[in-house]
Amino acid sequence: MSKAAMLLSWAALSCCFLTAETAVPTVTLNSSGLVEVPQNIPNDTRYAYLDLNRISIVRNDAFSYLPELTRLYLDRNRIDTIEDHAFHGTILRQISMQFNQLKWFPNLTDVRHSLTTVWINSNRLKFIRAEQVEGLTALEALFIGGNVIYSLLDFSILHSLNDIGALGMDIQCCNKVISLKSLNNTSLKIKPSPCTYPEELVDVDWQSITRDHMSKPCPGQRDKNIVMQVHNGANDRYPDVFVNKELTKLQATLLYKARLLKRASKISRVWSRDGRILVMDKNSNSSGLFAKRPCVLHTTCAVESYKEM
Repeated sequence: MSKAAMLLSWAALSCCFLTAETAVPTVTLNSSGLVEVPQNIPNDTRYAYLDLNRISIVRNDAFSYLPELTRLYLDRNRIDTIEDHAFHGTILRQISMQFNQLKWFPNLTDVRHSLTTVWINSNRLKFIRAEQVEGLTALEALFIGGNVIYSLLDFSILHSLNDIGALGMDIQCCNKVISLKSLNNTSLKIKPSPCTYPEELVDVDWQSITRDHMSKPCPGQRDKNIVMQVHNGANDRYPDVFVNKELTKLQATLLYKARLLKRASKISRVWSRDGRILVMDKNSNSSGLFAKRPCVLHTTCAVESYKEM
């Protein structure tokens, strides 16, 4: 951290206080001009407010020196990257990341047993996959409104979840999200007519839609089954990989190999788009295994060539 940033951070830390009502050690660093997560917050802090700053990346172990941290607010920053172990060492129960620039649902595995509430409204999310949230055993409330999400997960895998906020979102009302109909009006915040698929449900009031109406397969599901057939009998089933174009046998093989690399923690993400297999490198150099050019950290590369590994 630069000297100026350190001075600014120390000045902002004068806002640290013990709230009279709850006696909870709290740090407020809102609108402090921070460009990264400060490393000098008192380590007994339980609530941290870092809203309205200029933070763009939350790095691994950014909060690991705050073992009592239970609430974290990062709203209205410029965050486009949250590394896989950013929240390691904490006992977060609530995290708010609203109005940022996140394209990926963050890895919250390190707080999977404590986290009860996530606000990730108004980011740039395009999809949420089961594998990104299925370990969040304590999650009770998830707020994702204001994102343009074209592929949602089956929420029934989150056994503790009883509140979903999806205001301002269009939804593909298909069999994958049929579990939404199990939630009452209090538990589900959604616009009156959210369906963009199938055609017969467009402009239909949500309260009039039944589970039977949502029995159609989701768009892209057929393509996923094609990939599964290519790999009939393989151990890797890569659930909820979004495929929106039929893959050739070679492309399906590439997808399978890429998923194996992900399981070996050599790459962080893999998906298919328009018949291309895309990977996001976890290291600074992908060694050209999946692309004609090496991937750069936090970028995506199309899989254009194949080599045995």
